[in-house]
Amino acid sequence: MGEVDWKVDSGASHHMCGDASLLSDLEECDPVTISVAVGQEVVVTSRGVAKLRVAGPRKPTTLTLNKVLLVPRMTMALFSVRAAAKQGYRTEFSDRGVQIRRGGKVILSGHTRGGIYSLTLLGTRGESSKTSPSGTAAAAEEVGADIWHRRFCHLGVDMLQHTIDKVDGIDLSRSSLDVLKGRTCEPCNVGKMVRQPFKAADGERTTRALQLVHSDAAGKMGVPMPKENEYLVSVIDYFTRYKALVPVRTKGQAKDVIMQVVNLWENQTGYKVQAIRTDDGKEYTGGEFTAWLNDKGIEHQRSAPYTSQHNGMAERYNRTVQERTSALLCDAGLDPKFWAEAATTINTVANLTPQRHQTATQYELFHRKRPDVSHLRVFGCRAWAYNPAKLRRKGDSRGTPAVFIGYPAGTKGYRVLIDGAVVERRDVLFDEGERGAGPGIPTHQAEQLGEADPPGDSGSETEDGAGAGVEPRTSIEEATAAARLLTGHDGGGESSDEEQDPDDEETQAADSGKQPVDAAEAVTAKGLLSRALAVRGRGNPNKMGLY
Repeated sequence: MGEVDWKVDSGASHHMCGDASLLSDLEECDPVTISVAVGQEVVVTSRGVAKLRVAGPRKPTTLTLNKVLLVPRMTMALFSVRAAAKQGYRTEFSDRGVQIRRGGKVILSGHTRGGIYSLTLLGTRGESSKTSPSGTAAAAEEVGADIWHRRFCHLGVDMLQHTIDKVDGIDLSRSSLDVLKGRTCEPCNVGKMVRQPFKAADGERTTRALQLVHSDAAGKMGVPMPKENEYLVSVIDYFTRYKALVPVRTKGQAKDVIMQVVNLWENQTGYKVQAIRTDDGKEYTGGEFTAWLNDKGIEHQRSAPYTSQHNGMAERYNRTVQERTSALLCDAGLDPKFWAEAATTINTVANLTPQRHQTATQYELFHRKRPDVSHLRVFGCRAWAYNPAKLRRKGDSRGTPAVFIGYPAGTKGYRVLIDGAVVERRDVLFDEGERGAGPGIPTHQAEQLGEADPPGDSGSETEDGAGAGVEPRTSIEEATAAARLLTGHDGGGESSDEEQDPDDEETQAADSGKQPVDAAEAVTAKGLLSRALAVRGRGNPNKMGLY
């Protein structure tokens, strides 16, 4: 008899094949209508007996199939699960193949090929000495999903499933791949392990302000600011999202910032902080901080090591501030050393902005009053700050060109940049269409960059026209004027360009107990500045009180 692969079919109503040579004892039978592919129907009028040598649990066995229908032009042979069940057999499918049991014992087994279950044939009766392609050799070649997983260099199960349909020579069922997905592969765990997803903690929803406070320290910044601060410490209320952002010199000051901010917030709201969440950094440790937490009854929640996602709110806000700081400094055309001014300005504006899920601004949710934003100005825009009477001489300008760089905390005013120094002023005029102090304004920044003559024209008119026709000063004249103020050589507060007589100066110095100043040295900027330093060295702070 010829050889053919018998497929185990759970949908077939009868055992059937299309090759008469596979059957013995052929006989006519009552007509049976069989539905084949694409809805066609075939009438079968013959049947016979098929005897197969198949793989048993321990040794080969002979399987006799009775009443096997001979279906014309059928290209395969089908083993009917339904017909076997009528004879008391139970068929079980698994990722390793198929097993047919009777009375709880395995009678024979099969394999998978091309995703289809087949009986493992060892040859027909009388031809057991022959080797069937689907017999012992084929059975020996059958491998499981775990072997194919290793053959494909520990390819993922989904990709292995995707590959099966694109290549030949691999026979795996979907169920075997599902079983493989549930197994533990130690090499994959060692080489391909990834972090588990972080799910939102729905159980930590708060109902009022200060139930949970987040904090994080960001830095070290690439450029220290003038006060040598190199870190930013953020403190965020979870319920309202109200924030505080404080520049500090070292990370160790982070706990001091938390204590100051929490004490302030508790006094402002009347609520008490219940928990503070930080990362696992050492900046949030220390005896003083621990004692403060214990005294106030505050729970300190710390994220797991190397798991900043547990403190994601503060981490995300610090990243947002750093990104917007770069944009703000670029728009203003300011030096990167003013990053702290930009960051605190961003924080001020952020508190005046509602988040998508909020019905009011963070400021209103925290302070319970609607904010007024009419005082906001464009960061880095051109400004003129009022020059107080105590800081100007007769003929000096009342308005000083400046650059707007932020809002002072606890003060109704603005922070402006004047000649490289950051000061606070209440009376400021703005031109938000321009940035910087504008052209023609003398500043000290050019001297810091090494330029010999900073650009400028100090001859602009004041309200009473005192500046009309005044020639622009040189850098030497500016230094001379500053030195005269520092040393008291300003003519008793009156502006004068006339030089004092050397004898008179020497007499005045003798009367006041000071050392006489050489005439040639006194009339130069270098000499007057040297004189100023000498005064400061003798411990006379009143002469150095200009700045």
